[in-house]
Amino acid sequence: MPAALSKESDAVEMEEQSRRAARARASFIICTSSFLSMCQHGVCVQTEPRLILELCKGDVGAASRLLGNTSGIVGLLSLIVNQTGGKLSDATGRKPCFFVGPAMSTILGWLVYKTSSNR
Repeated sequence: MPAALSKESDAVEMEEQSRRAARARASFIICTSSFLSMCQHGVCVQTEPRLILELCKGDVGAASRLLGNTSGIVGLLSLIVNQTGGKLSDATGRKPCFFVGPAMSTILGWLVYKTSSNR
């Protein structure tokens, strides 16, 4: 009987270790994703004004106006898109929706790169 209890407790301990390892892996992935997201935002903060200034052909006033208007529109659209996107991800599942953000960011970044006159 003690051997059976020992095997059972070993199995429980291995299962607990497996759960801890999976939790640690998930935490690492989330932290890495958050870090990369912050890096992406840092790059946008530095490059967006320069892209807008290039779009306005060096006119600082027009670039400031355009950047302010664009930021306001993005804020208003995010209110709508976040609500509908949340409902959509609740209906379809989270994993497919997690793919949309990086995919769109990659596509739009590529388009900005391709259309820029100053490569």
